[in-house]
Amino acid sequence: YQGDMDRKWLQGRLAATRAFTGVYVQRDRDWIIEQAHRALESLPKQDVHMRISTTVALGDAYAFKGEMGAAHQAQQAAIEVSRAAGNIFFLMVANLKMAIILREQGKLQRTIDICQQQMQMADKSGFAESGVAGWILAVWGEVLAELNDMGEALDMARRGVELRRRTPVGGMARCGYLVFVRILF
Repeated sequence: YQGDMDRKWLQGRLAATRAFTGVYVQRDRDWIIEQAHRALESLPKQDVHMRISTTVALGDAYAFKGEMGAAHQAQQAAIEVSRAAGNIFFLMVANLKMAIILREQGKLQRTIDICQQQMQMADKSGFAESGVAGWILAVWGEVLAELNDMGEALDMARRGVELRRRTPVGGMARCGYLVFVRILF
């Protein structure tokens, strides 16, 4: 019986890794969604970190497909699991992804609210100088540009890019630069 549980757990972790890495290498979105669901069905509840990262990847895949309702649902689930686990880093990431979804839906003030809340959390928890904080500032700056507050938008984006430059993480590092260029454009 233990061997079957171990096999199921390993299969879940493999599917979770495929889903998470699939987002960053731009694999087929349906394949990512399939892998994420397979992982969530196989991973035990106590494997919180893998479940959170899988749920975030699931939300990303839905967002890439333009299925914003499903993306919102997945990120909300990641927020709830992160909060329950007391994992501040994943809570910030899931909230950041939620802010991006809301920005895409045109809910700009709600996006700003989330960015402000997450920066306050970053300040309190020691993540104010992290790459995630840089990404939050970049998203916040992009929304400010959409609201024609160009001076503040450029300031936020510059601060975001500086933090991203100090702590580069794959696709997230490029995001800050892309936002900065869009604001300048």
